[in-house]
Amino acid sequence: MDLQLSIWAKTDEVVDAETSDGIGFRVTAANDDGRWKADAGFARSTFTAGGANDPQLTEDTNAVALQPVTKNAWYAETSYDILKDVKLDDKRNIALSANIKLEQTDPQFGTLGASVNADRLQAQYGINASIAGANIQFQHTSSEDNIANLPNLLKTKNNSDTISLNVPLQSVLQNNSTLLPTISYSYQRTAQNGSILAALTGGFDETSEIPSQLSNTQEIGLEWKFSEALSFDYKFSNTFQDNRQPGRENADFNNISHQFSVGWQPSQQLRFNLGYNFTNAQNIERQITRFTQSPTFWCELGIHARCHIRC
Repeated sequence: MDLQLSIWAKTDEVVDAETSDGIGFRVTAANDDGRWKADAGFARSTFTAGGANDPQLTEDTNAVALQPVTKNAWYAETSYDILKDVKLDDKRNIALSANIKLEQTDPQFGTLGASVNADRLQAQYGINASIAGANIQFQHTSSEDNIANLPNLLKTKNNSDTISLNVPLQSVLQNNSTLLPTISYSYQRTAQNGSILAALTGGFDETSEIPSQLSNTQEIGLEWKFSEALSFDYKFSNTFQDNRQPGRENADFNNISHQFSVGWQPSQQLRFNLGYNFTNAQNIERQITRFTQSPTFWCELGIHARCHIRC
């Protein structure tokens, strides 16, 4: 068992603007074989906005000074390798792992030491699998704001499901033919809904004022690597935004794009990429479709291990 604990304290200040004082700690743990891991952290911060005392900001107006606010933020996550490098044959393995993460940031939590999204509760869980060189990932995320359930603020709840695949056919089929591409696919479904009960008690008179939206995004990619120097890529993406808010059911959007690119690397220090993009953006409510085409080109010169020039 490996257990680590770290504690820190920090004070940040911007003159006549904002100050924050905080303390936090982090705990990490793992079992002996490394299949189980855990990580958790907690932070407490006192945030003060001092702009009311700055005449350059208030411009001689009667600004009300904000009182210092002390709030908390925390997270906890864990993962476990259900299958760890189980051999299928002499060259191919299978692995399977699961993970979960919870995090919360209190309303009005603020600190100058990091950029944070206050007033947020989020939960994630997922499964990762690797089979003979192919990778499969599934992730579910749910989040909400206005965690104090204030009646004068609209609560928004988000739910997102993502699945992605990456299949290098040369590795999976144990065939080095350059005609076999690497196939990638991803799908994301995101639902965004306003909380009707909380909203109606806060001055939102009609359900038509409560947002409701469902988005679906799919991406497909093919990559051929003909040699160490030459490669070809094709990517297709489609995003459909379905507005389900009463009274705005037809305010939907559908975007389709095709991307082609050729990469050439004549040496370790020099790389070129030439591509072309086609985009179809459809506004269903207004019955307007916009078509765009754009060529792309970039080259990169590596002068030194830490010095690269891109144009």
